[in-house]
Amino acid sequence: MCELFGFTSAHEQDLRGYLKEFYSHSIRHPHGWGLATYHNKKLNIITEPVCASKSNIVKNIIRNLPPQNNLIGHIRLATVGTLDTVNCHPFVRTDNSGRKWVLAHNGTIFSGMTLLKYSELQNGNTDSERILMYFIDKINEVTAEQGKPLTAEQRFAVIDNAVAVITKRNKVNLILFDGEQYYVHTNMKDTLFVKQESGAATFATVTYDDTGWDALPLCTPLAYKDGELIYKGHNHNNEYIESINLIGNMEFNL
Repeated sequence: MCELFGFTSAHEQDLRGYLKEFYSHSIRHPHGWGLATYHNKKLNIITEPVCASKSNIVKNIIRNLPPQNNLIGHIRLATVGTLDTVNCHPFVRTDNSGRKWVLAHNGTIFSGMTLLKYSELQNGNTDSERILMYFIDKINEVTAEQGKPLTAEQRFAVIDNAVAVITKRNKVNLILFDGEQYYVHTNMKDTLFVKQESGAATFATVTYDDTGWDALPLCTPLAYKDGELIYKGHNHNNEYIESINLIGNMEFNL
């Protein structure tokens, strides 16, 4: 599959050490990498369909990246989908209120027709991009009903419900950021962890040291702001257990 790395904090922090370790894992995930940063509240996304450990861009990032307070990183192990920039995470979409959403996903959509219609509309051919397109559609639907941009709590409620729809028999580990609120979710045991410190939360598929990491609660979307947990969603109970899905039919793969 893939690996995720994320960080959100009230204060900027030097993350180059974390990123050096994270991108060294690309030997096992060699099919692309990406990074979303928010220095001075300006979104910047870099993706490249090459092994991160062989990328001069990654080497430059590790040397020169300024401190960040919100960041999303991804390394890709492709099973279906071309090795192309359009298939590298994180993905970005803008909702009808002008808010930009950024998503990185670790997992696979094996079952369900909810995302099928986006296959003819997306830029690439990953199920991960379709997940973000579905989320944006749901945000736009509720925004139209309200007649005004959604509050942070309302946006979280939409994502909470949308995650429940797409997780049945599917692996959906994700990090999502809307420019204000930082969402995380896992539905497979011990595949996404958090290190919570004062005013900062770090997320990783694989822990980088022996202290301070806890497994995220299963099947329960969470939202953070400035490094602190602010919303906890409902438990949708759609835990992904790999051995069950291996004998099923795959519709889409990452």
